[in-house]
Amino acid sequence: MKFLNAYDTKKWLLFGLPVLVMCLIMACSNDDGKTDDTTDDITGGDDDVNPPTMTFTGFSPEEGERGTNVQLSGTHFSTTASENTVKFGNVDAEVTDAKANQLNVTVP
Repeated sequence: MKFLNAYDTKKWLLFGLPVLVMCLIMACSNDDGKTDDTTDDITGGDDDVNPPTMTFTGFSPEEGERGTNVQLSGTHFSTTASENTVKFGNVDAEVTDAKANQLNVTVP
């Protein structure tokens, strides 16, 4: 991690976290324009109903160092921590707690 030692980590996180936000929004979006027509019409299921789309509304704190716990806010997250994927740049972060409207992750 020579790069992080040579570069001010706080500045990296200040500029890197907005990039994380964009990556998270793009990675978690499940709107690919396709409809799910796998429901059997015999059951009376509605084929036109799509599952709710995940939204991302913010994060806290806005800066920190490696090992910092970051709280991500939004809607329609999986409540199973392992079913959520969060990355800082291209490095996976550990999701330590998951609720439908909040994820807690550790900066790698």
